[in-house]
Amino acid sequence: MQLLQAEFGTVFPPRDEYDVLAYDLGDVCRGYRRFSADDPMPGENHAAGFRWGWQNRMRDCQLGDDGFDEIRHMARLLQLMPEPAERRA
Repeated sequence: MQLLQAEFGTVFPPRDEYDVLAYDLGDVCRGYRRFSADDPMPGENHAAGFRWGWQNRMRDCQLGDDGFDEIRHMARLLQLMPEPAERRA
């Protein structure tokens, strides 16, 4: 199955670091702030970015790997990479 660039940021759980980087930052921040250990995991009525933010706050509150640590690591590496010259022009 070929992934379409338009799909990035619309899928939860994320398939890879490109989904994570495409999530709306405002949604991610809202989800992170709204996390409560007493609440159930947000469903499909929330944006993928919101759900990712919620998932990250849950991860920050626990010690074990939730299965997304590799994707988080790759997303951080991509954020640190310089933008290709042809995209800066």
